[in-house]
Amino acid sequence: NNWRVWATKLYACIDLKKYDEAIQACNQLLDMKARRNAAEGIPPLEERCIRAIIGGVLRNYDTARVSKDEACISSSKRSLLRLRELLDKMESSSKLEPWFYEVSAYFNGQMGWQEDVFNDLMKEYRAMQSAPGWEADPYRIHKMTLLMKDIFQWYLKDGSKESLTKCKFMLSGVAKKIRNYFDPSDPPKELADFDAMIEKLNELLMVFKK
Repeated sequence: NNWRVWATKLYACIDLKKYDEAIQACNQLLDMKARRNAAEGIPPLEERCIRAIIGGVLRNYDTARVSKDEACISSSKRSLLRLRELLDKMESSSKLEPWFYEVSAYFNGQMGWQEDVFNDLMKEYRAMQSAPGWEADPYRIHKMTLLMKDIFQWYLKDGSKESLTKCKFMLSGVAKKIRNYFDPSDPPKELADFDAMIEKLNELLMVFKK
């Protein structure tokens, strides 16, 4: 089997909105990458493809629920299960880029699996932190800021002293890494967001000192 044939099929299935077949193509590519020599250069699954599949499968499920057609609902639920299995397979097969955990968190959020959402956010945080030079890249700084805002909201919902303290430690560490890279006279605007979140946490932690 030639992996390029499966890659072409993947693109075609996404264009035609045949998401179950697109998932099948993804599984074939993952299996081929696992079996073959690295010299064959089989690329990892692309972010744009996985985002398209997640979006399409979720839209089909929403449409089926609105229609109240039991056959369509049953079919779309099977597609959701196949998609969940694909994401699990991707996670277990190789080291992943931060975007994977971002899209996985979105999918889990749409399905109402809140604990999995938080786990994905933390995995995304660790993946972004381990990427060399992220603090020098304006785009990745922006992505990190959005991620930390989401994590901040999760810790606020918990509200315990332990959670608030952990969140403050995380935010302070990220902000310090960004601040240390840039000239103090011209810091990235995102640092103001970090300062605001840390100030809010300090206010909440003061309650535990009374």
